[in-house]
Amino acid sequence: MMLPPYSQDSSYSSLMEYLRRMFHKKQMDLEYTFSQMVYLCIAPRKVCQLTIYRHQTKGRWSRDDPAFVVIQVLFLAVSGIAYGVCFSHTFLQVLRVFLIGIVVHFLLLGSLVAAVCNFIANRHLRVRTFQGLDQRVPFLYSFDVHCNAFFPTFLLLYVVQYFLFPLLLSDRVVSCIFGNALCSIALMYYCYITCLGYSTLPFIRNAQVFLYPAIVGLVIAVVFTVTRTNLSVKFFHILGVPPHFNNNRFGGSLAKRWLDVRMHDMYVRRAQRDMYRSRAAYKLLQLDDRFSIFRKNQRVIDLGCYSGGWSQVALKRTRVGESDSVVIGVDKVRMDALQLHTFVQGDITEPSTIDAVKRALGENKKAHVLLSDMAPNVTGRRADDHLEITELNMKTLDVMESILGVKGWLVMKTFFGPETQKLRTFLESRFYKVRASRPHATRPESREVYLIASGYRGRGVSIASEVNERARVRKEGWELEQPPKVRIPQNEAGAIRQEEELERRAKTSAGVMPEE
Repeated sequence: MMLPPYSQDSSYSSLMEYLRRMFHKKQMDLEYTFSQMVYLCIAPRKVCQLTIYRHQTKGRWSRDDPAFVVIQVLFLAVSGIAYGVCFSHTFLQVLRVFLIGIVVHFLLLGSLVAAVCNFIANRHLRVRTFQGLDQRVPFLYSFDVHCNAFFPTFLLLYVVQYFLFPLLLSDRVVSCIFGNALCSIALMYYCYITCLGYSTLPFIRNAQVFLYPAIVGLVIAVVFTVTRTNLSVKFFHILGVPPHFNNNRFGGSLAKRWLDVRMHDMYVRRAQRDMYRSRAAYKLLQLDDRFSIFRKNQRVIDLGCYSGGWSQVALKRTRVGESDSVVIGVDKVRMDALQLHTFVQGDITEPSTIDAVKRALGENKKAHVLLSDMAPNVTGRRADDHLEITELNMKTLDVMESILGVKGWLVMKTFFGPETQKLRTFLESRFYKVRASRPHATRPESREVYLIASGYRGRGVSIASEVNERARVRKEGWELEQPPKVRIPQNEAGAIRQEEELERRAKTSAGVMPEE
């Protein structure tokens, strides 16, 4: 009978030889290492067979070639630099993200997981072989199992999430589901490869216990999905991503919006918790808390309702379902349906859309509240954006004449600028009271302000002609003609007035009435 090969897994000299070979490229088999990484992604059982072959030929379960660890550290270094350059502003922040991925996640946390699994395997899962030998799982093999399980997890959480972060960090439900599913798959794959690694050893039984954390993780992911908590966002925090996007290197304002607003905005997190579709819902909630806009049995029209945050507030505050309240949303973009909500797709300035809104209101019925959170596509040029939204506001007011009832409410968004006071003056001619407000939920850098008008007096003179004229002027780049102003020097003004007075007296004495 042949004696079993001597195992050198726990030998001190073997460990020192392992560390020494890390600094000698010629002593590392890179081709074999890359083939193992490919097998871990497409056929992980093949790696288990290679482990058995290594034990039969070299008499050890763990790797004696440090190439796998070196390549994994290099991959983590590249991903850490990519995250740091993308999300950080200084070299120290880049270095921080770099070290968190390698030192904390891979080495320290990996060593801790390997130690726990090694303890469980040796204490509870180890049995004597048919040869009567009392073998133990070496720690280096446990760390090898961690390295094998970490590589596919690295690809999912570090690489895939890096390229999909604009999608994963959105406040939509599908982003939360996709992000939580990605994290769950990564955890389940880690546990699966860990289970395969320990089941390869002939003296280990019931290695399926290493699959239990995957079940717990799946339950947690389902709970987080129900509560609208995105695990991908949590991963970015764990990775040490700073709260401000480095817009000097990547994407400017768009990327800053994705990261700053959607990850670190208080109202975004509250919207996810309270199941609102957008953070804009809190603007309307704060306006209603201040001005008491909504009541029971109201008919509410929400212009520009996508993605539905304001409509959700109107449904809640008017108690649709418990009263005769009706909430109608209008937008050119198709919106996912809300319960007890009527949606009309179309341009509100088109007659067909207005007719559809009137049919939804009912015969000879008008709205009690008209909401408008509409805004044009901003260009970043404040003067142009202000004029664009002013024209949009005037079109909204023209539509208001036909759908808003007497004593009704109007809540309309605009950008502060020279035309704001004129817009407010016009509203004061139509409503009993007009107030301007800027809710706390408005971002500090935003110029938007909300006009709240109550007590609609009734239909007035149509402003469609003024809207068309302003649109024509904006389109052709003209300026409205103004009468020329002639500046008369002060020393000549007195002589002109004296000459006009003498002429008037001469005409009066001659019996000729002066011209008015």
